[in-house]
Amino acid sequence: MSKAFVNANKLAGIVSVKDFGAVGNGIADDTIAIQAAIASGAKRIILQAGDTYAIAAYTTFSNLDDVIFDGYGSSIKLLSGNLYIKSPTMVKFRGVHFQGNVLDTLQTIYITNFNDIEFSDCKFSGFGKSVGAKAGSACLHLIASDTADAYSASGNSTGAVISNCVFEGDSRKTNFAIRAFTDFISPLTSTISNVIITNSTFDEFGWNAVEIAGPNTSGCIVSNCVANRCGLTPFDIDKGSHDNVISNVTINRLLGNIDNNTYPTRIAAINCQGADASSNYAYNNLIDGVTINYMSTDLTNFASGALAQGACFVNIAYAKNNIIKNVVARCDSVPAEANTSKPSLAGVFVTVASGNIISDILLTNAAEGIIFDYHNTSVGINFNEFRNIRNIGTLTRESIVVRADTLYPKNYFKDIKFISAMSSSYIPSNSSLVYLSGSNISAMVILENCYFKTSTVGKSGVNFLIPRLALNNVEFDIADGTSNYFATGSNGIRLHFGSNSCQSNPVDASIVFNNLSSSAVVFQNTVGMWDGGLWGTTPSGNVMWTGSSTPSNCTYAVGTKIATMPPTSGSFIGWVCITSGTPGTWKTYGAIS
Repeated sequence: MSKAFVNANKLAGIVSVKDFGAVGNGIADDTIAIQAAIASGAKRIILQAGDTYAIAAYTTFSNLDDVIFDGYGSSIKLLSGNLYIKSPTMVKFRGVHFQGNVLDTLQTIYITNFNDIEFSDCKFSGFGKSVGAKAGSACLHLIASDTADAYSASGNSTGAVISNCVFEGDSRKTNFAIRAFTDFISPLTSTISNVIITNSTFDEFGWNAVEIAGPNTSGCIVSNCVANRCGLTPFDIDKGSHDNVISNVTINRLLGNIDNNTYPTRIAAINCQGADASSNYAYNNLIDGVTINYMSTDLTNFASGALAQGACFVNIAYAKNNIIKNVVARCDSVPAEANTSKPSLAGVFVTVASGNIISDILLTNAAEGIIFDYHNTSVGINFNEFRNIRNIGTLTRESIVVRADTLYPKNYFKDIKFISAMSSSYIPSNSSLVYLSGSNISAMVILENCYFKTSTVGKSGVNFLIPRLALNNVEFDIADGTSNYFATGSNGIRLHFGSNSCQSNPVDASIVFNNLSSSAVVFQNTVGMWDGGLWGTTPSGNVMWTGSSTPSNCTYAVGTKIATMPPTSGSFIGWVCITSGTPGTWKTYGAIS
């Protein structure tokens, strides 16, 4: 390169790090040369293709303002320790390969107190630890304050774009690819916002590919990204972050068996979670368009044991007013059954949540459908809505579980369809496709346009122990009508209410029971449902079940119908009760001609 050309570049604000003595062989320490190029005030700094620039431990790049690092085909290698990029403003790195040294020390690149920084067409590899704990390791650590290691220190960072980049976790030696984190310990004086991560690939990270975490982390977007073979949740909204978007991402396999298995956790491809049950909940986040591919053999370490908490596709905890939709989640086969009260592979798992909408979820080979386990009023008592959720294949456990003890769940299920073998149970000793409980008078569940089926003899359609219940166009298709876990209840539906609560909150029932023999099943009370013997709990609406004859026992209300099964030419559609009684007066209706 001629001296005249070099001088012309300098006049244009373009310099090469080699102008300042950089060697670029990956061995010689080029820290001083790079810092000198930054100090020159150049607006464009060239890193030569094919060169590897080694930098010393705990190097700081500061005074970066309106500068571009052009490094296509070049590398910056951390000989040891961390790299600190401090208070960058309008800074771009293009085509640089950032390399850690995979030593037995934690390594990361801290981006602190930033205002408009961009990484495009870059690669990151070799960070983290070769053995042992790696909780603090990350390729990129986005921090609000210039006090790099103090998440709670005051500071405001905004505007980071990471696009068309490749992140390698080196067989999960590195914990995170990107971590945008603000602390949830008072005082909350640090903020991170407007981080955009797009069109990037993440391979084999120990926990998360991207963690967006903390109550003052907001306005971040992850889109059009792919994560492969990570340990836990690849794209994680955690610890109370809010107003973020994850869209059009693909997640291939969660390996689960991370090295540092000291934290009891549930693996999930999608996680939207607050910090705790009383405050710092996640809210106003949107997750839209996720493709998930699991392998059942990867999930075995989370099926049992003291630390294992099971597996799910979607996890929501300590969260309110979030939307999760358009998810296609597949497992190659139904995984081994987990311990009782731990999900083998739930489609959706919810803990302490209010006002969330989960819709358009297509599952393949899930073990459980939807589990809502434990509620806390601190996040409010608005309805959680579950819409259009289905499973291809047969579940092995419950279709829906709502278990809220004495608190206040309010949940609405519409267009839900599950078929289950019910070979085991998430709820101990449960034998029902749908299990709902919550003894507080304000507890409510609505099911509309739902279908549940089991081909296993001796299983019930549903077990309700909840005061306020509405059912509309709900069908339970069960294998037989001769046996039931609840000896005094019906095979189709069992209702049990706390003291007199249902007097002021009547049940609205419009239900179809398939494959129930009306002569074999003993129904209690007026319309083929057991109400626990409480008075004043007669449901409104119509209940229909199929049969081959009129009933011979129990008390029935006028208008109760039995559909003839199977229907035949020259016969009739069914029977209708025209006079209430035990069993009442029944007449045929609807000739089939």
